[in-house]
Amino acid sequence: MFLDSVGVFPSTKNPRILWVGLKDNDETITRLQTATEKALESVGFPMDPRPFSPHLTLARMKSPKGKKKLKDELDAVNQEGIGPHQFNVGAIHLYESQLTPKGSIYTVLANFKLNP
Repeated sequence: MFLDSVGVFPSTKNPRILWVGLKDNDETITRLQTATEKALESVGFPMDPRPFSPHLTLARMKSPKGKKKLKDELDAVNQEGIGPHQFNVGAIHLYESQLTPKGSIYTVLANFKLNP
C-alpha cells in the first residue's frame, strides 16, 4: 500500500473532507472492500453505485474559509508528489461517526487484525 495523492471531497469549491489517496498495487484493499460489500448486500444493504476510491480521511472541514489557499497547497503537493511512502496495515478499526454541531463523535464498533 502506498500513499498516492491528496485531495478533498466533494470538490475544491466546497471542501468538506481532506483525504490522502491510497495506491493499492496488489489490490488487497480492493478485494477486502468487494468482499465486505458483497457480505453486506447479502443481509440487505445496497451496494454503493460509486466506484471504490481507497483513501484515508485526514480531516473534516466545517467552513470553506481558506479554500483558495487549500486548493493551491493541494495543487503544489500533487504536482511535486508525496513520495513513495509504503506501509503495511495490521488491523482495521470499524468506527461509527456521529456528526454533531460541536464536532464529530467517533466510537469504535469493532477491531479486525489482519494477517501479516
